[in-house]
Amino acid sequence: MQFRKRWIIAIIAIVLVVAIYLVFNLVRGIAYYNRGIAYYAKGQYDQAISDYSKALEINPGDTAAYNNRGMAYYREGEYDKAWEDVHKAQSLGFQVRPGFLKDLREASGRQR
Repeated sequence: MQFRKRWIIAIIAIVLVVAIYLVFNLVRGIAYYNRGIAYYAKGQYDQAISDYSKALEINPGDTAAYNNRGMAYYREGEYDKAWEDVHKAQSLGFQVRPGFLKDLREASGRQR
C-alpha cells in the first residue's frame, strides 16, 4: 500500500511540474507578444518583429502574432515576409483587416 501511495504522489508531482512549465511558457509567450505591441507602437519594428517571432516559437498557433509581425514587416518594407505572415494568420483562421490587405497589395504590387 505504501508503495502505491508513493507512486501516486510521484505521478501527481510530475503532472504538476509539467503544468507549471506549460503555464510558464504560455505567460512568457504572452509577454513577448505584448512587448512586441509596445515596440510596434513606438515605431521600433525590428524589435517588434523579434518579439513576435519569440512569441511564435513558444506558441506557433498565435494568429494575432503572425498578423502583427506581418504588419511590422510591412512597415519595414519587407512585403514578401508580410505576405507570408498574412497567409499564415489567415490559414489559421485569423481575419486580417481589409484595410491592411489593401495597403499591402498597393505597396507590394501583389494581389496575394
